[in-house]
Amino acid sequence: MKLVVKLPPLKPPFIGIVFHHSSDAEQTNQDLITVHNNVDYRIIFEFVNNLVNIKLIAAHSMVTREYLDVTYDAEQLLPWLYHTKNTAFFNFGHLYELNKKEVVAKTSIGLKLFVVKVFKYEVAKVSELN
Repeated sequence: MKLVVKLPPLKPPFIGIVFHHSSDAEQTNQDLITVHNNVDYRIIFEFVNNLVNIKLIAAHSMVTREYLDVTYDAEQLLPWLYHTKNTAFFNFGHLYELNKKEVVAKTSIGLKLFVVKVFKYEVAKVSELN
């Protein structure tokens, strides 16, 4: 899995996990979309050497999902974090590659786009940013 960030014009900032297989992107944690879709989320980043662990937490509920040992590009992520630190919200989603292009996944149940709104992020620990 790898982390991607985007700052699309006229749209909210986006951060997502690119999965190796479309089925993983569609099925992993799909309850976030099919069951817990009207929930405010926050993200905690924990940097460990050259990887990041990401915890997606729903406000006012017990829903927490983790994405462990995710690769990232520091040259893209650090400016994205700086740009979004005071943003009202941003989108988080699952993606996969199709014909060398990143595509937003749809859940296998209901075929809904795998995107949730995130209202806050924090960096829990920075072990080493390379």
